[in-house]
Amino acid sequence: ITGTLNQLATLAPHSVLTFQVVFQPVPSGGDQTATGPVPLSLAPDDYGVVTVQPGAVLLLSPGAYRFDKLHVQAGGELRLNASSALQLSVRTTLELLGSQHFVGGGQANFRLAYFGTTALALTTPLAAQFFAPRAALTLGPLASGQFEGAFFADAMTVLDGVTVSAGCTSL
Repeated sequence: ITGTLNQLATLAPHSVLTFQVVFQPVPSGGDQTATGPVPLSLAPDDYGVVTVQPGAVLLLSPGAYRFDKLHVQAGGELRLNASSALQLSVRTTLELLGSQHFVGGGQANFRLAYFGTTALALTTPLAAQFFAPRAALTLGPLASGQFEGAFFADAMTVLDGVTVSAGCTSL
């Protein structure tokens, strides 16, 4: 951080960002598990528990996805085509231990919203517009890389040595 640092400052928002997500009582896409290097490609829809196992790839294309739970295990990969708006909303459980790669577009077109109440610790690099309106969020520690985008949470902690690059061009 360069310039003046004011800790625990109260900031008045310039504008309020709102968006609505409606989760279906019974996800039409069911539960899905990515198990190997051939990408599991999902269409925009409602899903139950989505798991990306080590060595596996989940491919998402532009559109709106709603998951009850998302588990990206260590060694798993989220491969994202964010050439236009890609919104991923997670209702109750979010685990991001694997990697993320864009095959089109970038973080300015990728919105990830977590609506659970369990505190999250993101310990692998993430590039997104990230929202956790009902949960505490900790960024770090990272072995390498950085966080990119905009991060919003009920409460947020950025650990020492963690870099957050706010390269987001629009919300």
